[in-house]
Amino acid sequence: MLNIILVCLLGAAVAGIPGYFISRRFNSSNYAATNKSGDFGSPRGGIFALGSGMLIGLMFFAYVGQHLFAQEAIGPGMITSLIAGTLGGVLGLFHGQRSRKPKE
Repeated sequence: MLNIILVCLLGAAVAGIPGYFISRRFNSSNYAATNKSGDFGSPRGGIFALGSGMLIGLMFFAYVGQHLFAQEAIGPGMITSLIAGTLGGVLGLFHGQRSRKPKE
């Protein structure tokens, strides 16, 4: 049981931290501030920045995790990385929009 909890914590860190930084970097750029050609007026490519941590976490568990962790810990680790990567991306979205420089 402790093994599964530790793998889930690692999955949250592996997916959430890069997801936050990638999303924040994208959403604080001038491109995201001026491009409104995506769905519902969002910048084109913003969904990829938002879900990047989720994809990183899933690929980590699918390719690397199967060699490092027990088989019963892979599923909960993938689910945790999906949730943490998405939450990291959403937090990066809001922090990136708030840190944009105002137009002069």
